[in-house]
Amino acid sequence: MRTDHLFYKLFETFPETLFVLAGTQPPAPGSYRFEFIEVKETALRIDGVLVPEAAELPYYVYKLGYSREELEAMFGLEELKNTRYFREVAQQAREQGELAVVSRLLTRRFGLLEEALLERLSQLSSAQLESLAEVLLDLADRSELEQWLQQQRPQL
Repeated sequence: MRTDHLFYKLFETFPETLFVLAGTQPPAPGSYRFEFIEVKETALRIDGVLVPEAAELPYYVYKLGYSREELEAMFGLEELKNTRYFREVAQQAREQGELAVVSRLLTRRFGLLEEALLERLSQLSSAQLESLAEVLLDLADRSELEQWLQQQRPQL
């Protein structure tokens, strides 16, 4: 931790600073404590961990640069799945997968899709993509697809 001494002291004194630097809403003061953890069994060194005081809050690892296997060894897969980062990445992957499948099906049905149409598809919510997946085989031509897209309102 020699090279990160200043950050270690900062995060140890004010753990919520890590949230501010990460661009997320800081938790209430006292919700976390910052610890330096070394896992000797697997020779892994973690620069720091924000350990939640309440069981329902996620752990935060400082200077994450480890493989999935190393993280599983440190925390266990179930603990990783409960982190906010893991949930956000999984949701984003699901949405990208939905978009990819719908785009491929539309390309197969109507031929090569224009960039503007692909952009409109990428603006659809997950629920809208699922709805489009259900109706796309019933669409007779591109004009019906355009009509369906016009009927969709952006969902925030």
